[in-house]
Amino acid sequence: MNDRIRKDEHPRVSTMTLFFIALTVLFLWVSFSLSRTSAMISQAVLTVTLVFLLVQFVLDRRNPRPVHRGVRNGGVLTAIAWISALPAACWLLGIPIGAGLFCLLWMRWRAGERWQFSAVFALLLAISVQALFGLLLQSDLYQGLLFQFFN
Repeated sequence: MNDRIRKDEHPRVSTMTLFFIALTVLFLWVSFSLSRTSAMISQAVLTVTLVFLLVQFVLDRRNPRPVHRGVRNGGVLTAIAWISALPAACWLLGIPIGAGLFCLLWMRWRAGERWQFSAVFALLLAISVQALFGLLLQSDLYQGLLFQFFN
């Protein structure tokens, strides 16, 4: 197996890392609009995440690795789309429904599970998230952009 890296392969190794850096910076910027307690927790987590991502970016540049076959064939864009789908679904539909819908779609199309199994697992996930955060921790979960009009 040839482990040499072609010039057109190397920049794609860091593309995913750059995407996560941009996403983390965006979330960090948004966190400044949160309440003091919420901002403190999210900023601590996002700062650590950003540091690790920057280290990963430097390591990718210093020690390039061969790109996985799937990444060369549009896999980066597919991965970015799937990663973006979870926050988008949670933003539009709320956290329990968005996470459940993402789980359903992921299990059906990416993992290849049957619809019945995927639907039951997604429903259990949505109920568990609502039960854990809404009932046990007594916190208000984000209702979603679509459901805010009904309240």
